Amino acid sequence: MIFGEHWISPEKYKKVRHCENLLLVAFEGERPVGFKLGFRKDENTFHSWLGGVQEEFRRQGIAQALLDEQERVVHGMGLKRITFNTYDKFPEMIAFGLKNGYEPIGSEETNQGVKHHYLKLLDQG
Repeated sequence: MIFGEHWISPEKYKKVRHCENLLLVAFEGERPVGFKLGFRKDENTFHSWLGGVQEEFRRQGIAQALLDEQERVVHGMGLKRITFNTYDKFPEMIAFGLKNGYEPIGSEETNQGVKHHYLKLLDQG
């Protein structure tokens, strides 16, 4: 388990299963070491929902490779933007998003802390 706790409610899991989604998995040999999961939110938007890399495999470019592939596939789907959310307690994710051109578009207080929303417009040229 990458996050050390459960982040997927049964309701959210069911919703994602029944829409167009994308699951990317990184392997070390036959062992899965990272993943990126997202779904089509609307006709123009893909939401990058969950992702992570096992601790011993971090800082090896795996997360970047997964993000690059996700953006390539989403662009190929003809979508114009990608969104993601994260929390204050994940400063590495905030920095990773900013480094990759995701812009903050809002935040809100939740029972899990401050939730930040990010957006990246994909080059359609």
